[in-house]
Amino acid sequence: HVADQLIKTANILPLPTMASTLNATERSNVIVPMEADELKSCKPQDSKMALCFTIASMLFCASCVVTGQINYRFGTRVTRLLAFPVFITGTLILAFVSKETPWLIFPGLSLLGIGGLPILVTNTQVSNLFAGGSSSVLGLLCGGYDVSSAVMLVLKIAFENGFSRQNMLFLITGTHTLTLVSTFLFLPKGFIRKREEKAVTPELVVEPDVEVELLQKTNGHIESTEVKDVKEVEVVQSEKPSVKACIKNPMYLSHILWLCILHLRFYYFLGTL
Repeated sequence: HVADQLIKTANILPLPTMASTLNATERSNVIVPMEADELKSCKPQDSKMALCFTIASMLFCASCVVTGQINYRFGTRVTRLLAFPVFITGTLILAFVSKETPWLIFPGLSLLGIGGLPILVTNTQVSNLFAGGSSSVLGLLCGGYDVSSAVMLVLKIAFENGFSRQNMLFLITGTHTLTLVSTFLFLPKGFIRKREEKAVTPELVVEPDVEVELLQKTNGHIESTEVKDVKEVEVVQSEKPSVKACIKNPMYLSHILWLCILHLRFYYFLGTL
């Protein structure tokens, strides 16, 4: 039927007109490829992802205040047990993110960061077990925590190669239960105290039966007035500065300012990747 129609068209239309008609038909069936930039980027989606990252980073940093207070008042075990369901909830929410419910990425990513921070906070005390090189151990722990962000990169690469994103997040949820092993078996309920170094200072030895004789000078002659027993020696300890005084300390304020600048630069770098 198509051949008959072409023959009829050829008999009716002149040759140039028929050629132009066939070219137009062919062009209508050709799929014009999109440019590489149009395939790789989607500005509305990128802006939403940047907003999600900003909110999650803000809540992550703000939760440090709450996490620190809980850890200070209730100890290591309570802090980790409270953070455990928060992290699990975050991974499960991310597992059910879909095209119909894209907004779930906001609470999921935020809870993931809030629940993961106490793991670092409570693990930093492990450096107190080392008399020498404790700062190096602490640096390794913080570096390992930062490198853990590569888990999401591995998840992305695996998803692009055919693995199920939901199953991989379920796997992360299951492996996080291993933190309960260290919570109950390896870490104490309270804190790991830092070893106190003995200060080499001269010690004052007080004998309980030492007598002190008070002398008085009268007309060029020294006369004894009374004798007392020394039984107690009061040691005046230097008072610790108050929290208000520490906050107003210029060294503390400059350190906070420098830390804020470093964090702002770090998160800006991550957000523009």
